[in-house]
Amino acid sequence: MDLESEQSKDIKIVSLEHEVEILREQLESLKQELLEEHQRAEDYREELVYTQLELEELDRELLNFVNLEMLEAADAITSDPNLKEQELSSSPLDLPFKLYSPEGERANKDMRQELMSQLKSERTRLTKQFRELSQKFVTFKTFSGELVQQMNTRKAEKNGPS
Repeated sequence: MDLESEQSKDIKIVSLEHEVEILREQLESLKQELLEEHQRAEDYREELVYTQLELEELDRELLNFVNLEMLEAADAITSDPNLKEQELSSSPLDLPFKLYSPEGERANKDMRQELMSQLKSERTRLTKQFRELSQKFVTFKTFSGELVQQMNTRKAEKNGPS
């Protein structure tokens, strides 16, 4: 009987050693996954920062564009007092474009509208991209939290039977 119980204990030890080795491999695999996820998160964060900077630049360009038009409009009114009364009824953004011939006025309005449209569409695109990246980053944080929890659970399970 002693020989049989010794053999049984040896078999259990070998089995447990094998399980420990499998758990170590799983732990290494999870560690590698976590490192990859951290790298992905860093990439997302960098892309978020870049997108945010692009949005801020577009906002500045749009503000500069509007401010320039308003300055030109104010300049035109002060340089020609006759324009003051007739032009005050329209939008300040339209003033610089009413100072030219009908053809020039139309071309400038079209160009301004096209530029404004491009700026708005680019801002919309970047805002959408920013939202998508934010969502990816949140998803990553959730996934990495779950991964860390799994690693801690497996580590606790591994240390528990010892």
